Amino acid sequence: MNAKIKVTDKRMFTAEGEIREGLRDQEVGADQPGDRPEPKQVDEPPRVEPARVEPKTPEMPLPKAAASEPPLGRPREPARRQPGTGDGDLPAPTFVDLIGLLAQPIAMFLGDASMPGGEAEENLPLARFHIDLLDLVQSKTKGNINSEEAKLLEDLLFQLRMRYVEKVG
Repeated sequence: MNAKIKVTDKRMFTAEGEIREGLRDQEVGADQPGDRPEPKQVDEPPRVEPARVEPKTPEMPLPKAAASEPPLGRPREPARRQPGTGDGDLPAPTFVDLIGLLAQPIAMFLGDASMPGGEAEENLPLARFHIDLLDLVQSKTKGNINSEEAKLLEDLLFQLRMRYVEKVG
């Protein structure tokens, strides 16, 4: 069962990067006749460029609050043009918009607002999570928002925490 195995090193280069002795006469990278079969010629199909279709963005009407005076008496910020929108551009978002967006699902999770299907869903852990998000925004923006925004956020957090405590027990 003692068969001898012969190992032949067929690499072109030595460990030092030199061409091996038997290969020095051959040009590096040159193919010898008969080494490789000739590739078959295949006619490529003509390239067809895809038609360019510009996406249509539905125009959203301005919310009634945006048409009225800006919240908390702050001067209206100039509207930013959103790419791909028409003449009905929305005004630039404000800090109050961000707070409203984060607070919106809390009433639903506390069971105070009904779902689109009409049923009320109470999920106190998610309500607590969203209240904690608002608390995080309050702590991270301390000193960087005006006094009216800070008061709004403080009052909102107080009301939400009290409602959460009522629900929990």
